[in-house]
Amino acid sequence: MDAVYHDRGDRQRFVIEHNGNVYSCDFFVEPRHRLGNICQSKIIDLLNSKKQSDYEEHERKGGTCNAFNNFVKK
Repeated sequence: MDAVYHDRGDRQRFVIEHNGNVYSCDFFVEPRHRLGNICQSKIIDLLNSKKQSDYEEHERKGGTCNAFNNFVKK
């Protein structure tokens, strides 16, 4: 079972898959968007990573999912 977390202000979100993989958003559950794995890293370290910060900054500026998907290198 996967879990999706959204805070009340919808400022932070992330997904933890059944295998422990963590992603910034449920729209970005693919290898290039993986933040890491909670079996190998602390969740706080994953959520404070540069990749997560870039995603959150994009969202704060009103960016869309498709725009962010194109922003991240393939």
